[in-house]
Amino acid sequence: MSTGRGLGNNAAGRLYTFFTELRNSLASYKEAQKAWAQTLKLSSEEQGVAGYRIAEAIVACDRELNLITAALRDGNYADNLTSPYLHTLRNALNINLVQGSSSQTNQYLREEVLLSLRWASVVLPDEDHQATAESMAELKALVAELEAALKSQGIPPHFRQYAKGLLDSLRTAMTMWPIQGEAPLRNAVRKAVADAQFEEEVLKAELDEMGDHPEVETLREKIGSTIKKAATITGDIEKLSKGYGYLLDKGREFGQIIADSISSLGQ
Repeated sequence: MSTGRGLGNNAAGRLYTFFTELRNSLASYKEAQKAWAQTLKLSSEEQGVAGYRIAEAIVACDRELNLITAALRDGNYADNLTSPYLHTLRNALNINLVQGSSSQTNQYLREEVLLSLRWASVVLPDEDHQATAESMAELKALVAELEAALKSQGIPPHFRQYAKGLLDSLRTAMTMWPIQGEAPLRNAVRKAVADAQFEEEVLKAELDEMGDHPEVETLREKIGSTIKKAATITGDIEKLSKGYGYLLDKGREFGQIIADSISSLGQ
């Protein structure tokens, strides 16, 4: 089913919205790279790696177009209804255009090209779960707090590395959200859990020694609240609560970094 706005909650709907915003940005900036950065809402800290983030986004867009094409074929929709337009859209994803003028990219984002995505979003099924802009804004604020906590002195090296890895994963997930939806965010949460389990011994040793230091405790809290919010958005909170139960049962303190923050949500 489609929404009342005539735009489906699926990959085609996301790309329609994303490319519409990109087209508007291209009309406001002479340089394509600045337009991409604006559309991806890159933070000031990410501007230094804008080229990398844009390349990630281009690859993600291409993958989503492949999924849309496959879904339309599975639905027995004739290729000629969309394939010429999606082919044109792929031209806008040429990485060489990023360093050029905005007009070079914008020529491929014609109205009829974007309308093909809108049509696909309506005929393809909606996704079961989709994060809201409000919840992602709340997550962005928590990520900013996590980043600020990471700047403190006196954070043990492995604990800092773990937190930085989480921060990088969440930044990427938030950048990719308008394109890929919740999938990158879900992967970031599950990676955080897997990394916590894999590095548990060394992290526990650091926290045994320095866990009562204010800057370390603050970072623990920010990690927990950020993962808690991300897991709530993706609908994984109950699974993670159960998954960390055994860590608490065995008294493994590092599990509490996440479990203390998410256990109450399972109640």
